[in-house]
This record gives sequence, C-alpha cells and structure tokens, in this order.
Amino acid sequence: MKNLISFATALLLLLSFASCRKINATKGIAFGDNSKMEITVYDTVADYLEKAIDVNGDGKEDLLLSLTYPGSAGLGHWMKASIKCMPGTGLLGEIIDQKNYIHLDTTYRISDDGNVVTALFDTYNTCNMMSENDSIIINKDRFVLYANDEGDIFHLDDTFLDTEATIFEGSYQVPMGYTEPINDTVSLWTHHYLNDCENFPLDTPKYIGFKLLKNNTTRLGWVKIKVGQYNTIELIETAIQK
Repeated sequence: MKNLISFATALLLLLSFASCRKINATKGIAFGDNSKMEITVYDTVADYLEKAIDVNGDGKEDLLLSLTYPGSAGLGHWMKASIKCMPGTGLLGEIIDQKNYIHLDTTYRISDDGNVVTALFDTYNTCNMMSENDSIIINKDRFVLYANDEGDIFHLDDTFLDTEATIFEGSYQVPMGYTEPINDTVSLWTHHYLNDCENFPLDTPKYIGFKLLKNNTTRLGWVKIKVGQYNTIELIETAIQK
C-alpha cells in the first residue's frame, strides 16, 4: 500500500511538471520581461543611422536599423526609419490588405488684375479618411510591423516575415505639373504623401519583435527603440532568449 501511494505521488508530480511546461510554452514571451533574456543595452541616439545589430553575439549581422533622408534638392528631404532582416531573421507583424484614401482639394485664385484664374489641385494619399468623397485604393498583402508595448505577449507561431519594414516615414509632396492657360485659367497639381499608415508613435518607447534561426534553434527576441519628434531614433536595447 505504501509503495502504491509513493507511485501515485510520483505520477502526480510528473504530470504536474509536464503540465507546467506546456502552460509556460503556451504563454510565449512578454516584451520587457528580462528574466529569460540576454540583454544588450545601447542607449544610442542618432539623427542619421546605419546600424548593423548582432543580437546573439556570434559576430554575424542579424538586423539592420536605418534612419535616412530620401528625397532630392528639388523635392526636399524627409525622414525615414526602417529595420531590415538579415538571413535567418524574421520580423513580427501581420500581412493585411491596407486601405488608402485619395483626397482632392481644389482652390481657385484670381490674379490682381482679374484676368487669370489659377486652379490649385492638391491630392492627398493617406490612411485616414478626410472626406466621404475620397477615393479608396487597396494595397493587397502588405506587411505591417507591430509597434509593441511592454507586457505584450508574442509566440513562435505568430506571423514573422524576412523583409524590410518601415518604422516611421515623414510626409512629402510632389509637384505634378501645370497646364498652359486655357480660357485664362492655369491648373497646378500637387500630390501629398502623408505616410501615416505604419508610423510608430513619436517619443514613445516601442518593442519590435523578431525570431532568429541559428544552428537549427529558433529563439525570440526584441529591439527596443524610440522615434523622436526632431528626426532622431534611439536604439535602447536588444534581447534574445537564453
């Protein structure tokens, strides 16, 4: 009888241990929970950046964090922050059919002598509806990077993609040309790209999740960053499972 009780106790302990392991695996990892992570602190703030990141210390680049200024002398320059995967790395996000709106504003100006009318046509490409009359464009199968908060949970079976993703991009405008006067009316066209679809919030620390496959082992990790309102990006830390 005593042996039977000991066996039953051991069996319960074994089942309890197996159950706990299963629950822990299901919970995933919480951003900001450093208890099972290897942390590398950077505290790097830059207004221009091309930073290769080795998240697991093996001497190989896993991610590329960039802050650049595309554009030209004629159009001007705008800020663009992005993160790019190197082989074996995937970024946490989702693939969506993204809805964009095309909004048109028309303004008429009359010359001082009253002889010439200028018609100003301004179109806006945005993810936020500006008017019920806006046209809609669907960008299919677009990958959107998650801007995660501390405490958010992610898992190995979430969506990860080996790609380059936008963190923040400033707005810009492109002059589209003008027409010769027709019946004393000149038309000027300008297209505005507001780039408000995927931008991380400014001056707020966010976590970018990733998974890394090395030596047949997949581990989860994050990059903690902050985009500043004055064209800066701060690389705060990286983390990878131990």
